[in-house]
Amino acid sequence: MAIIYAAALPLTVNQLIAAVRNMVGDTETSAANQRWSDAQVVEAINWELKKMGGQLGINDAGPALADASLNYPADTSSVALPDGARSQPIYMVEDVTAANRPILLHRLSPLEANRFMDPIVGDVVAEPGYAIIGDTLHMRPIPGAAKTLRLRYVRAPYVVSTTGNPASDQHPVAVQSEETIVLGACIRLQEVDDEVPPGRRERYEDAWMRFLAGAARYRGPRFIRRNRRWY
Repeated sequence: MAIIYAAALPLTVNQLIAAVRNMVGDTETSAANQRWSDAQVVEAINWELKKMGGQLGINDAGPALADASLNYPADTSSVALPDGARSQPIYMVEDVTAANRPILLHRLSPLEANRFMDPIVGDVVAEPGYAIIGDTLHMRPIPGAAKTLRLRYVRAPYVVSTTGNPASDQHPVAVQSEETIVLGACIRLQEVDDEVPPGRRERYEDAWMRFLAGAARYRGPRFIRRNRRWY
């Protein structure tokens, strides 16, 4: 007898589809006789992956962040946000005009941003900040010289597709969360006709809570709580 120490590998897209079909009893090999097409199964899987990806971004934004560069011209009231950051939550904005000395800009409300336009307080030297109004970024005070900004935003969650190589392509989350993916997809497929077994919802709630517990391990403070000065 041998004890197996091989680490579990993520399921491929085809294996993930098969796991969902096995759980809902749609095991016909002929596509004509299957209740749900592969496209419908993948859609249900991707809804669950989007939910999981969104939760991971809340618990630990770091791995979910993407960067975008934004050129902010001198004496400009606002600039349009780039495509990625336009539709996703913006986590932080830095002034990287001096590449080795990035400056973190503080988030301002639209009302605070408008305060800097008031001529009465126009001469006040304020800490640089930014406001998001619609699809535009407003840097305040308005810079007198061109700036290069780095936007860090929560990227859209990863999903799977059968357009690549589903026999070898794998899903993007931790292996121990595969049951959560499959259960969530099954519930979405079966809820249309109110066919979800009560036990499946209980199993999903248990799997989802375990997923949340694992995701919470990576959460930490956004800023250092205490600064020390060394001489």
